[in-house]
Amino acid sequence: MEQTISFTLGDLYGFILGVCGLIAAVAAAVAVVAKLIQKWKMPNKKQNERLEAHEKRLEKIEKRLEEGNRQFEEDNKRASELEEDLRATTRMIIESLQALMAHALDGNNTDELSAVKKQIDNYLIKRI
Repeated sequence: MEQTISFTLGDLYGFILGVCGLIAAVAAAVAVVAKLIQKWKMPNKKQNERLEAHEKRLEKIEKRLEEGNRQFEEDNKRASELEEDLRATTRMIIESLQALMAHALDGNNTDELSAVKKQIDNYLIKRI
């Protein structure tokens, strides 16, 4: 026994409309789900943008800090050199004053004055 399937033009039209309705409903559901996913990801996107901006700012600050540290090291080295020069200059001034006072008191010490003069001359020549 064979069964025959028969349908009318109205049935075919109703079937096509049903399929189109199903496609429209699925498309609407997909659109709603897509909007929900987009809204769900939106805070992450904003947060990622903020993090990227902070990372760029932090990189700039780190570069400035490294440059500042480098300049500080150079300045510290130069200050140490100046401190050494100041100590050497002060020592020579004191030695010169001692030699001048000894010469003023007893009229001698010309050899000591000559030695101090040579020491000052050598220091100035080396320094320049």
